[in-house]
Amino acid sequence: MLVELPKKYERKLNEYSFARIRDGVLELKGDFNFEKIMIELAYQLRGRTKCYYCKKKVSANKITIDHMFPSDFGGVTITNNLAPACGTCNSNKSNMNQYEFKIWNSLKTREEKKKYYHDAVNRKKRKKRNPYLVKKGFDMPRKWIQMLKLEYVEKASKVTPEGSDKYLKMLDFAQKTQKLPRPLILSSNLILIDGETAYAVAKTMQFVEVPVIILENVIVLK
Repeated sequence: MLVELPKKYERKLNEYSFARIRDGVLELKGDFNFEKIMIELAYQLRGRTKCYYCKKKVSANKITIDHMFPSDFGGVTITNNLAPACGTCNSNKSNMNQYEFKIWNSLKTREEKKKYYHDAVNRKKRKKRNPYLVKKGFDMPRKWIQMLKLEYVEKASKVTPEGSDKYLKMLDFAQKTQKLPRPLILSSNLILIDGETAYAVAKTMQFVEVPVIILENVIVLK
């Protein structure tokens, strides 16, 4: 898939690391925080003074970033999935996606809203825990995701999440469901750029194939 990018962006992270956009391609080199770069680019694309949902003006120091498809159900931190939001909308939306939130906003009573939220989130919880929905268990467009053999993924980062609370929690989920709770994010040259913990869990579980999102217009320079 193609990640949404502005025309210009350049940030030198240190002497050996940078992120820049050249001819519509995001080039990454060295040590970089991919999620932080995506958030910066999302603000550059969509601004940081107006809520994406209620359209109200928000001061730049009070704006938040929202995952349109929630991260608890696999929603990844890429510009296609990020929107500036006021604190109220971000809180009310919680684990609904942007389409569910629109329906929720149209409901009249508190009881209707409460029931709709409960039903929407529980439906996604069941899909997430279903071991037969390896690719379809995410609250995200299916066309973003594909299955790829784990041996084709190259891990360039030196991050070692094994033993962390996040790793142990994700490992427990994988042992119970035989799948990952989120896809790996890869550059066009199949280098892991986000999802180190999920990758480590997949290696521990000896998964042959894993769900991935390949960003065709992002490349990691070696």
